[in-house]
Amino acid sequence: MFARTPEKSLVTVRAALFAAWIVLIVSLFWDPMTPTLTDPSATGSPFHVHGNGPSIQGHAPAAQNTYAMGARIWWTMIVPIIPLFLMVFGHETWRRVCPLSFASQIPRYLGWVRKASFVQRHSGKVIKTVAVIGRGKWLDRNALYVQMGLLYLGLTARLLFANADRHALAFLLLLVIAAAVTVGALWGGRTWCHYVCPINVVQKIYTEPRGLLESAPHVSGARLGQSACRISSPSGDQLACVGCTTSCSDIDLEGSYWDTVKRPIKRHVYYIFYGLICGFYGYYYLYAGNWDYYFSGYWTHETNQLSQFLDSGFFIAHRSIPIPKLIAAPLTLATCGASSLALGTVLEGLYRGVRHRMRRIPEAEIVNHCLSFTAFLSINTFYLFGGRPSLLMLPAPIARIIDVAIVILSSLWFFTAIHRTPFKYRQEALAASLLGQLKKLKVDVSRYMDGRSIDDLQPDEVYVLSKVLPAYTREQKVIAYKRILDEMISQQKTTSAAGLQVLHDLRGEMGISTEEHARLIDELGHDHAMELDPSVVSARERAQSVANYARLIASAICKRIELGDTFDTAFAHAEFQDMIRMLRPSLQIEDEEHKAALTHVRAASGALEMRVTALNEQLMILASAKLAVFSNEAIVRLSNPLVSALRVVLSARTVAVLRAMLSLLRAVGPTDITHGAASTCARLFTDTFVDVMMEPAGEQLALTWKDALDASLINAIVGVLSDDETHAEPLPAAATSIPTLVRCLHSLANDGEPLHCAIAAFALAKLDRNEALNWRQELLAERSDLAQQWLVAEVMETISRGMQAGPEQVAGRAPIVITVQGPQAGITRAAQPGSAPQPRHDTCYTFDSLSIRIGSDRDNDLYLPEVGVAPQHFLAHIQGARVVGGPLGGETAWLNGLPIEQEAVIRSGDVITLTPDLPPVCTLIFVVPAYDLPYTEVHLNTVTKLSALFASGGQFRRNARSLEAAGDIARRATVRRYPRNTVFTPETLQANESYILATGSLRQIAAHREYAAIEEASHDEASHSAGTLASDNKPAPTEMRDDASDAQDIVSAPARMDFEDMGDDAMKRYLVVSAYADLVVWQEAGGGQDAVAAK
Repeated sequence: MFARTPEKSLVTVRAALFAAWIVLIVSLFWDPMTPTLTDPSATGSPFHVHGNGPSIQGHAPAAQNTYAMGARIWWTMIVPIIPLFLMVFGHETWRRVCPLSFASQIPRYLGWVRKASFVQRHSGKVIKTVAVIGRGKWLDRNALYVQMGLLYLGLTARLLFANADRHALAFLLLLVIAAAVTVGALWGGRTWCHYVCPINVVQKIYTEPRGLLESAPHVSGARLGQSACRISSPSGDQLACVGCTTSCSDIDLEGSYWDTVKRPIKRHVYYIFYGLICGFYGYYYLYAGNWDYYFSGYWTHETNQLSQFLDSGFFIAHRSIPIPKLIAAPLTLATCGASSLALGTVLEGLYRGVRHRMRRIPEAEIVNHCLSFTAFLSINTFYLFGGRPSLLMLPAPIARIIDVAIVILSSLWFFTAIHRTPFKYRQEALAASLLGQLKKLKVDVSRYMDGRSIDDLQPDEVYVLSKVLPAYTREQKVIAYKRILDEMISQQKTTSAAGLQVLHDLRGEMGISTEEHARLIDELGHDHAMELDPSVVSARERAQSVANYARLIASAICKRIELGDTFDTAFAHAEFQDMIRMLRPSLQIEDEEHKAALTHVRAASGALEMRVTALNEQLMILASAKLAVFSNEAIVRLSNPLVSALRVVLSARTVAVLRAMLSLLRAVGPTDITHGAASTCARLFTDTFVDVMMEPAGEQLALTWKDALDASLINAIVGVLSDDETHAEPLPAAATSIPTLVRCLHSLANDGEPLHCAIAAFALAKLDRNEALNWRQELLAERSDLAQQWLVAEVMETISRGMQAGPEQVAGRAPIVITVQGPQAGITRAAQPGSAPQPRHDTCYTFDSLSIRIGSDRDNDLYLPEVGVAPQHFLAHIQGARVVGGPLGGETAWLNGLPIEQEAVIRSGDVITLTPDLPPVCTLIFVVPAYDLPYTEVHLNTVTKLSALFASGGQFRRNARSLEAAGDIARRATVRRYPRNTVFTPETLQANESYILATGSLRQIAAHREYAAIEEASHDEASHSAGTLASDNKPAPTEMRDDASDAQDIVSAPARMDFEDMGDDAMKRYLVVSAYADLVVWQEAGGGQDAVAAK
């Protein structure tokens, strides 16, 4: 209302009110005038004493004497006016006329404000500024609690001694003024008003989100908003803000309200305040035993109030309760405040539930409705008592008119408040900017708005621009947006997410691109104006921060519990505590919000129970998938080797989920959800679940899960296990279908374990390639870390190019491959990085040349700038059908740990070390150049090799650990395709290599009869075999002379090639390729154990 009134005028008003207040305080010590108004003989005065006082605690009424009216004027005339004044005229008017605010500014007027020093980062200068309360400090976060506490103490002081004792009241008021002056001297701005003054709580409750006559700076765009700090100057009022608080209510009350509306502290003080009103006025009745004591006003001039501290504080049902008044008064206020807080919290929860069942509205609007209703209830309850001793002296019709006016005004405020929303606030702010630019562009809106002028447009008609501006050029739209942008930047409205959202909405309406927006910022010279200021936090940002914090700590605790920790152990874990210490300051999380987040984790329907439900659903899918993978259709479409590997993946995942489930059941305890989950585990995975229950309970090695779970959960599990019908109950047929398996594989393909992920994704692609392609896109978008793992990346590539593509065949000699070990990976000029498999932490280089030179000089093929490495240190080269290598220039090198000074034969997989102080620096891997090898190398994907290895048996048992070992070998193994009639003897299989038949088949033959015939047939069909191998078609078998009595069983893939498994006369038998054979070959431990085979 007074937002535009000059500061010079209102300083005078504040000073006058402050002077009047001082006069009133002086009158409490010496008052020669008002006693004449209460004299029994002054019958013309409505305040004259007549008759006896009211009965107090059953005692006979005492005679009344003449008294000074200072306390009565203060408590029953001045104080009761303030709440209605706040609600009607608003926050801005009160702040600009408040005499106590004037008192806090006296040090500023006298130049006594304390300065604080800080070092300017970019210049190193020491800057002195007005001291303010630090952002995020305890007082900054708990100011409303502090003010509510001071209000509680003030009300207690009234009931005990300040109501009637004029000297006590005077000292109390002087103490408040002295506190305001002291705070004003120690901290600048309106620190007293924002952080200490108890009236600020009352002011917020009765004015937010806005008073009836409050101005709207977000609409008017005023340079000095509402009651913003300002100083007078010859050119007019100037802003004098020192940044004493964030989201300042003096600049924009409603904006500040929406920024803080969802903070628990705000709701708490609203609900407690209503209880204090009821407790304060109710105590008069509890103390005296009747209402006459209060409504007569006798309590304003009792003569013996200071002597009543230890008298009985309660008189209830005509009986005195032996509790001293010194205890009874604060106890009553505290009890009523706590009860009101509890009742308000419950009713808020009920209202939220009703709104959720009806039309859903944002959380901010729900809270606003609750707070506005509380304020409406508070002010009307207050005016049932406040000022009533003086109102009852007025004629009855006038008193009724005042009562009706209070109800009407408070009702108008209430309906205005509940219809305010954050969206409407933002919409009005955007409309104000648009309408201002429409005026500058001289846009004629009358033809679009039914003849109304531009001044007739309402703020909620924000989207009128979309109807008006199409008639104007694009240049005019850009000019309008540029002016709005400049205006918002100059008013510092672009440093918060809410301000940036306003501009984003405006660009969408005006068709301004992001590039044009950036260009306009450059033209305006505001390079950093659009950067978010961390200190400017909107309500939406605040809510998002709290929600993110709750989600992060819930996820962290659930993760620790699923690993076997109890809730307390998970909470006390060093990693979790470090995360808390990092997150709370960065997200500005208060103690109450932190406690609420932790409570929600363990509460019903909280994070732990939600996780139990999620794992329960996973177990249902896993159970269905384990049945579906045994179906004939799955075996036909996936192949036996892949099904074998997939079963192990499903089993491993099942065990991991069951362990996590047991740990969660221990943490949550017995609830309906945990009982259901325990029953599901026992019913679907009986044997596995029983085995897991006998494992140690996390880190408590002496305790099994069976001992750690609650007794009621154990009973539920035992009940399921003992029920044969429930135990044997099968899943419905639909649950074991291929579509169910596809859904499970999609879920498993997102597992964090790369090996499981790769196998599941590969199987998914064989069953439903479109679903696999969808998974690939999801993984690239959401799990880039997993997508970059080598095996997962290979499967993704296989899926993208189609699962039907045949193996790539390699002709001619294979190149030499160097693997550089450790962090000292070198730089090469001639190599092509990444052209061969790359082990983790290693760098793989492929060379097509006949020689490789290694040293610290940059001219080498492999550049290793390490201490002790000579400029030209080592040379390896091809010599006939072998590779030799050795140190150069008298240097020494180490080959597989043994020093060499001359050339030596190097075998594939040998490790080269150049200096004794360094770890092994490189591994040479190569295939000797040859054009008469009896096989052709083919590139099969790693999952196919892995499945073949795993399904072949032998050293690969069907368990998760063996699967991991098979994965490591499959990565470095090569695949050789042999044509039909190729003969394998014990002598042709190298001792340091292992062989697995991946595809194709072999026959066992008697060595003494068949070998010559096979050799002759192979020679005749050599050309045919060579031509067939060059295509994707597999060579067909030919008729051969065979003696049925000597022929043995066919060896089908997958199988190990081991002559020791062929019986006692194994040395007399050979293996012959029936049609074709793809062999997976890898080197056993020793020498080339860690080699990576060239493909």
